Amino acid sequence: MAPDARRGTGHNAVVEMLTLAPGDAPSAARSAVAGCCAAAATGPECADAVVLMTSELVTNALRHGTGSVRLACDAGQVSVRVEVGDDDRQWPRVRYVDDESENGRGMVIVDALASAWGVADAPHGGKIVWFEVPARP
Repeated sequence: MAPDARRGTGHNAVVEMLTLAPGDAPSAARSAVAGCCAAAATGPECADAVVLMTSELVTNALRHGTGSVRLACDAGQVSVRVEVGDDDRQWPRVRYVDDESENGRGMVIVDALASAWGVADAPHGGKIVWFEVPARP
């Protein structure tokens, strides 16, 4: 979904593209997507997974990306889609790390929990990393 194509339709709850301040970005992102899932009455397992994956993507954008971090969420009765963008064009990849590593599991978590995920070049530079999950198991 392109940021300017985002519209609330039917029973969807939508968080428009937000620019997150670096100091509180993970916390603000978790709060925004939790509210989006609650407004769409998704199942609790869905909301928990969405919050966790969003936190991982925002942390990755802060740690490895450049420029501002942007967030969008579209939650409906069937599925939830979250997008996290930054100004860096380098796409993330799933890295499998050993059990003792303290970092490097963000995309492994997204890959394991999301029903689909991907990366797209942002219209005005940078990238958008997105994932989708069913709203209910």
